[in-house]
Amino acid sequence: ESLPPRRMQRDLVEGIAVERVFGVDYKAATLSVDEAVLPAGGRLPIHAIPGLPRASELLLLVRTDTKAAVTADGSTWNVSGQQALWLPWAQDTRVTVAAGQGACYVLLGFAGK
Repeated sequence: ESLPPRRMQRDLVEGIAVERVFGVDYKAATLSVDEAVLPAGGRLPIHAIPGLPRASELLLLVRTDTKAAVTADGSTWNVSGQQALWLPWAQDTRVTVAAGQGACYVLLGFAGK
């Protein structure tokens, strides 16, 4: 199956550019993909991104040359290098990614209905 051309949409969330690679209408509303690059010391509250899908799961990929932290509803994961996390997702879920002393790349995959 071939992928359709990217229909990029860009939003700013607390000064961080979040690019929607595949919108909520892609694949019958079962897949949405966003990406962002956080500068050193930057933080991205994922729950504050406009137009989030009604998904049931979130696959989060964090890549950094230094360290980063992912906080989700009271739990924290420290990331160095690259790490993928799978999290259950609901509209009231609170997830934040915080870059350490270096920039960090974040890929968000929302799936499910």
